[in-house]
Amino acid sequence: MLRVSPKLFSSRIIRLAFPFVGALIFMALAPVTPRAQRPKDALDSDADKRPAFSDFKGVSIGMHADEAR
Repeated sequence: MLRVSPKLFSSRIIRLAFPFVGALIFMALAPVTPRAQRPKDALDSDADKRPAFSDFKGVSIGMHADEAR
C-alpha cells in the first residue's frame, strides 16, 4: 500500500505539525457540511399537524367508502 519514509518526517516539529494542521482543516470544514433542505411549508407550525398526503387518486381522508368508489 502507501508507505511514508521516516526520513521524510524526521523532524519532530513536522511530525507534530501534521495532526495540528489536520485538526485545523477539519474544524474549518466541519460547519460546511450540507444540511437537508426543508420545504417552505415546514416553517409553518401547522405543517407538523397535517398529514403528508391528504388524497390519492381522487380519494381523500375522511371520505366514506361509497364516495370513494
